[in-house]
Amino acid sequence: QESKVLITYFTRLQSLKKDKDELVSLHEQSKLNETNYHNEIKGFQKQLEHLSTRENEITQFNQYLEKNQVFFNQLDKIISSYQQKPVIEEEIKRLIL
Repeated sequence: QESKVLITYFTRLQSLKKDKDELVSLHEQSKLNETNYHNEIKGFQKQLEHLSTRENEITQFNQYLEKNQVFFNQLDKIISSYQQKPVIEEEIKRLIL
């Protein structure tokens, strides 16, 4: 009778130790996951800061383009006219002759 109790006690003790080891392992894995998540969050925060900086640069560049849009449109027309000049000169020569 006493040996059965001891065997049951020992078996139960082994089971508890196994459960404890599993819990410790799960806890360590949880801590590792938490550290990884914190590192990911820090990385995302750095990316967000970088993108915020880029957003300001892009906004400033867009404002510059909006202010100078008329100038660039006129410049495009002038360039286009200049590129057409040889064609026009050839056409004039052809018409004169």
